[in-house]
Amino acid sequence: MPEPQPTDPSQPPDDRPEAQESRKRSRILSSDARYPRKRSLKACHKDHSTFDPASLEILRQLGQIRDSQDDLVHIIRSVAASQSQPAVSTQAPSANSHIQGRGVNGTLSWDIGCGAQHQHDLLPHDWFGQQPDSASTTPVASTSVAAVQWFDLLAKDASRVAFQEADAPPGLEGGFLDPFNGQYEDDTTPLQRATKIIDGQPLVGDLIGEASRENDMWQASESISLLEREQILFENFLHRICPWLDLFDTDRTFSTIVPRLAARNAGLLNAILALSCYHQSLDESVPVGERADQNSALQYYYQTLHYVQKAMRYSTYQHSPELIATTLIISTYEMFRGSRKDWEQHLQGVFWILRSRQIEVETSSLESTSWWAWLLQDIWVAFRERRRTYSTWTPKKPYSELSSYELASRAVWILAQVINFCAIDPSAEETEGMFLGRLGWAKALKKMLHEWKSYLTIEFSELPAMARQRTEVFQPRLIHPQCFGLAMQIHHVSRILVYAHEPSSGGMENFMNRQKTIRESVEVVCGIGTTITDDASSMLSSQCIFIGKCFALGCVSRTTLHDPLWLKKMAIYSILRRVVRNDAIRVDPPEIYNWRVLALAGSACFAGALFGVDAGIIGGVIVMPDFKREFGFENQPSSAVANLSGNLVTTMQAGAVAGALISSPLADRKGRKPALLAVAITGLIGGLMQAFSYGHLSVFYIGRFIEGLGLGAGTMLAPTYVSENSPRAIRGFLVGFFQLLLVMGGMMAYFVNYGSLLHLSPMATWMVPLACQSICPTLLFFSMIFCPESPRWLASQDQWEKASAVLSDVRHLPVEHPYIQQELLELRTQIDQEKAVMKGAGFWDLQKECWTVASNRKRALLTIGMITFQQWSGTGAINYYAPTIFKDLGLSATSTALFAQGIYGIVKVVTCLIFVFFLADSLGRRLSLMWSGALQGFCMFFLGFYVRFGPKIGDNETPPPTGIAALAMVYIFAAAFNMGWGPTAWIYVSEIPTNRLRAYNVALAALTHWLHNLAVSKATPVMLFSTPYGAYFIFGSLNITMAILAFWIPETKGVSLERMNEIFGAADMSDVDDLGTAAKQAEKIGEDLEEVESAHAPKV
Repeated sequence: MPEPQPTDPSQPPDDRPEAQESRKRSRILSSDARYPRKRSLKACHKDHSTFDPASLEILRQLGQIRDSQDDLVHIIRSVAASQSQPAVSTQAPSANSHIQGRGVNGTLSWDIGCGAQHQHDLLPHDWFGQQPDSASTTPVASTSVAAVQWFDLLAKDASRVAFQEADAPPGLEGGFLDPFNGQYEDDTTPLQRATKIIDGQPLVGDLIGEASRENDMWQASESISLLEREQILFENFLHRICPWLDLFDTDRTFSTIVPRLAARNAGLLNAILALSCYHQSLDESVPVGERADQNSALQYYYQTLHYVQKAMRYSTYQHSPELIATTLIISTYEMFRGSRKDWEQHLQGVFWILRSRQIEVETSSLESTSWWAWLLQDIWVAFRERRRTYSTWTPKKPYSELSSYELASRAVWILAQVINFCAIDPSAEETEGMFLGRLGWAKALKKMLHEWKSYLTIEFSELPAMARQRTEVFQPRLIHPQCFGLAMQIHHVSRILVYAHEPSSGGMENFMNRQKTIRESVEVVCGIGTTITDDASSMLSSQCIFIGKCFALGCVSRTTLHDPLWLKKMAIYSILRRVVRNDAIRVDPPEIYNWRVLALAGSACFAGALFGVDAGIIGGVIVMPDFKREFGFENQPSSAVANLSGNLVTTMQAGAVAGALISSPLADRKGRKPALLAVAITGLIGGLMQAFSYGHLSVFYIGRFIEGLGLGAGTMLAPTYVSENSPRAIRGFLVGFFQLLLVMGGMMAYFVNYGSLLHLSPMATWMVPLACQSICPTLLFFSMIFCPESPRWLASQDQWEKASAVLSDVRHLPVEHPYIQQELLELRTQIDQEKAVMKGAGFWDLQKECWTVASNRKRALLTIGMITFQQWSGTGAINYYAPTIFKDLGLSATSTALFAQGIYGIVKVVTCLIFVFFLADSLGRRLSLMWSGALQGFCMFFLGFYVRFGPKIGDNETPPPTGIAALAMVYIFAAAFNMGWGPTAWIYVSEIPTNRLRAYNVALAALTHWLHNLAVSKATPVMLFSTPYGAYFIFGSLNITMAILAFWIPETKGVSLERMNEIFGAADMSDVDDLGTAAKQAEKIGEDLEEVESAHAPKV
């Protein structure tokens, strides 16, 4: 419904019923969600017992304010024109006259009939608006027109909602505005009667020749009496509200003058009671039964408007201090009441009045005190609206002549200039001149802040305060009197805003220095805030804390301000951003890349280290002379020794097969964390049994089997747990930790074997390495105690609250953050889709779901195929029988072969480290499998041809160049495998399954791994003993096949786990926003923070 157009003052009012009805229909109803829809005007007239007759009359007259206001404007214009005859023509001012005021992007032209018009004339050097806050002598700039225009804004908004808000809730009867319960129409309060007296006063035209009587028309002849409850409200205003309004005024001008003016002015007194009533209604320290009612505050507010509308007919009232005080109090009331849009608009009108008065701001007076109080309100609104402050006043006194209180006030003015700096139009085209201009502007503001600080007196210094308690975030900073502490808060808020919005062409170092400055200022602002207790300073202090907190969240990557690891987190993200190349890391919040997720991945992947240590230890121990002597291998034929060695290795693998089988139901029923703790316990027991078997093969076999249970389960659990906790952009990096710790464990095992053989006594040469197998399960156990359960497992158990909390902690974002909410939404969507397909969660239900649903069957077969190829690539043979292989290639001595095996381990670690950090999430899964498979095949064929056609190397002979090249091929093969098929296969099989089948699918991978690992370890000694070159040709052919088939697998880098269903055609998630979209929404957290950052963020 369009807003009604103002009537032409030159035309007589239209009293026709049609016109009146048109005006009623065009009234705009309130759409503010804070105020529910009220009853119609007709309904309100049916039951008006909640409002006394005087208030009802006020409400009825408010509906006529807009009509009569146009006539009033016409009268005032005529008066103003006659007062300024020497300065202008005798023609009455047109409706196109303007009152000039500073605003966003330059000058706001205040049009009498049309409101505000923007003029984009801001020059780069026009920083501080070097114009006085004084008006010209034009009629439009006169005090009369300014006052009427202010009231016109007020009346339009009031009339629009007056009848809606008239439907007050029951319970007002008997309130202090209606003491007689409306028994008789004449039973009104003294204040209401004083408010109505002005209705019968003569108009301005009737007082010609009697100007001395004009003041008596709008002032009471004696002090107005108050009811008991009104007296309480009046005293509340004196003691708790007045100190806000003359905060830095040592003379307490407002507190001294305004209450005395109100004693004989009903409009000002009503405004005071409205403000005090609303303030007390919000005061929780007052008992509920004694607390004022907000509807009573609304009645006082309407009575104020009624009075002002009538008094505005008199020129003396338009120029009176009573009007100045009334405008400020009404503005403060609207600020408390939360009428945000109306209040912000009405501040313009207050500015017109103050500007027209030609106020001497630096001279103590009611007008100057009102100006400072208004400026504080305007600063707050300008900050939230992203505009410049209206005032263009500049101080004239030098700092050396300012008192300490005037110095505190100057901090407020500097903050206004900083707000102007932050309000540059973000839509304006960025030019080099504008960029340099803003740099100069920021430099000038910094100089101004530094100059202000250099003149601080002792009153601004901190006093001794209690040390920060462990439960406190900020160090308390005590400054007394507290108004000087408030000035310091304002100063540091100015610093925060300048440094946050200053353009910067520097690099990371410059950015970090700016963040440090902002953090230091935030600490000061919040530290002072913890010590401010008086009402006079608390309001502005809370606004300073709000601004400081906004930029603590916005400029410090929205992390917890006092996190001592903040710089480390920034370093983690900075490093990952440089080495990981995918779309997800560019859009996801940097907070999710933190030490928590790294520690979590490292802890779970100790299970991989357990596997690597075992593989490395057992391969070296079984060839040690002291081990063979202890277990009676010396007297056995070579074939029997080979068979026993194979049995010792394969016993663990048999246990691993069993562990892989039981790991899936255990992980699905009890959770990932308890299952990993069980892995640690079994690994520890098995390692100790092997180390202290003392030649008893039965004990050794049992220990190997128990350890195998843990290894088999850990092979499944570690990639699953890490995958379910990893951010999508670095999932390959984190799951790759499993392979990295596996090869690191193998490398350490090789050197443990080598050192034991060289430096330990005979028994210790094999016992110490075997005992070292217990180190990794111990680390796994104690680190997993401090890790959370998988959030995706918790969600699958319908424990959504716990899942949200864990995800929030791991991502280092609040639960309500859009990124967290979007990740939970994707998870819930996937789980709901899975439940819609399959209802049960038992063993046979999972089997049916895995093998009868096409997309799940495809993923299961892909998992089996990848792990099969991985194990038959030849890596297992080298891992277990490296000394034997190196001996066949010409390194005959046991110690030399072990040393070469240790170098082999180093190569694996270094290359795996390079892949995990630089290629896993950048090169992707498919390309990694293709190139590594091809290179592995080449290496195996080279070894096969050398063993088949190369010379036989005797003891103590040096291998020929081709033999050295063959040795190099072993290392190249290790490098290729650990930069491709080694880590990528585990990354891939842990990320492609659905949430319900992930544990089963990875358990299937672990089972396949250990079955083929068992087959490879059993077949390798036989193959190497019978036809060594044939083994290499088989491995080489399989590697080439792997490289070719990898071309057809789907790419999954940077894809969230829940979107895997979409890749494999199992679900359509097009109606669910991608996590990247949610990450962008994260920048909009906090309405006021978003308003500031989106408009004023500096461009580099």
